[in-house]
Parts: sequence; structure tokens; C-alpha cells
Amino acid sequence: MFNDYLSILEFSKLAGVSTSKLRYWDKEGILRPQQRDPNNNYRRYSKDQLDTLNFITTLSLLGFSHKIINELLVSRNPEVVSTLLQKLDMQVLHEMGILVKRCAYIHSWSEFIHIGMNVKDGSVQEMYLDDRRMNELPRNIYNDGEDFRAPLYSYFSETKLFGVNPHLPMGWLYSDMSSFKSAPERPAHFLSIDPSGSKVRKPGNYLVGFVRGNYGELGDLPDKMILYAKKHSLTCSGSVYTMYVHTHICTNDPSQYLAKCSVAID
Repeated sequence: MFNDYLSILEFSKLAGVSTSKLRYWDKEGILRPQQRDPNNNYRRYSKDQLDTLNFITTLSLLGFSHKIINELLVSRNPEVVSTLLQKLDMQVLHEMGILVKRCAYIHSWSEFIHIGMNVKDGSVQEMYLDDRRMNELPRNIYNDGEDFRAPLYSYFSETKLFGVNPHLPMGWLYSDMSSFKSAPERPAHFLSIDPSGSKVRKPGNYLVGFVRGNYGELGDLPDKMILYAKKHSLTCSGSVYTMYVHTHICTNDPSQYLAKCSVAID
């Protein structure tokens, strides 16, 4: 009676599907064996079931849920499958967009952390920097005696309003070297270092300095950069970008945060 049927092991080898998956599909009602041996209740499959198995594995590979596969096993027709494929396509495109953005965020953090691992605290040097995309928040407003904390806390509470991601690397923007030196604890703007940001720091030659310390604690780095520029007959022009390449992501000691400060030079 069972000579024309295959054991679960034989069917598994023929179909290229594990026996555990066949047992799971049987339990879920997706692909039940054609027969059960009345003597030992062993599963017996028909070669004709290979078409059904291929249908199941194809839809599983495409990403359809077991529930939908079960429904299609009963009501399978081109119109229904086409509609489901269109919906699945939109879902996958959405997920791809999220993954692409996530990948860009990973690269940003990885790049910043790597930069910080290969520099010396307090060093100043001339460097060519590529363009850098970021989002710039509205200009900070300070009351008497306030430092960066008040606008920073406001920034974190209103990130959705500004359309920025607070979990990306962070930057501070100073109007010029003068404000960078005189009030390092009061940047003009906060920056979110976002690969899809609308503001772009132009590529070119920059004077770059690195310093460890908590947010706003730049020590004598501004003086060092000004002295370096004067000694090498360089003209600093435009805004000063301070990007925190090492933060809470890689250290639990705020005094070990690392800032990369850069200003365009002629």
C-alpha cells in the first residue's frame, strides 16, 4: 500500500528541505503528509506533493507569512497572488529604506570613533576634509549666565519638530574663530551629523584640532589653533565646526569625550 510513498527522510532528501521543517509545516497545517502508516503513524509523502512544497518554499523565500501561504493553498489564483506581491513589494521597499538609513548611521559612528582612535589630544594640523552633510538647528539663544545646556536640553526635547535624529553624532557650530575662542561653551548652533542632512560643510583645506573634555570644555585648543595659523601664515575664514567623535557611545567618562574642531584656511 505504501510502496508509492516516501518516508519523511526520503522526501526531505528529494525536496532539499530538512525533516524538522517538514514536521513544523505538518504541525502548522501548511504541508501535511499524504498518508500516515497505520502501524507506526510514520509520515508518508507523495512525489506529487513536490509541486506544493515548491510553492510553499517559493512564497516563504519571497517573505510571505505562514498565514498567507495557508490561505493561498486554498484560494490560489493569479489576481490574488499579484495583489499580494504588490503589497509585499511596497513593504520591502520601505524596509530597504530603513536599512539603508541604518547602514549610513552605522558608518557615521564607525568613522567618527575610528578618527578619535588615531589622533593625539591637543594636536593641531592642516588637513583636507571631504564634504560633510549635517542638519543645522536654529540659532541658540542665551540668557545671561547660560551656557550650552539650556538650548541643548531644548534641542533634545524638540528633535521631532526639527526633523533631526538625536542619536547621530553631534556637532557644534561657531560663527567664527573669535566666538570659538571667546565663548566655547556657547555655540551658535547645534548640528546633527546626518548623511542625508540639508547643510553641507564644503570640502577643502582646514585647520583641525583635537581636544578631550566634556561638552564645551575645549581648554586651550582655540589658542593653539590661532597660534598655529599665525605661525604658518594661514587665514582662518568662516565658521568653526566642532564635532564630537568620541562621546557616550565609546566611553562612560565625559572627561574623555573627544572633539574635532575645524575651520577653513586660505
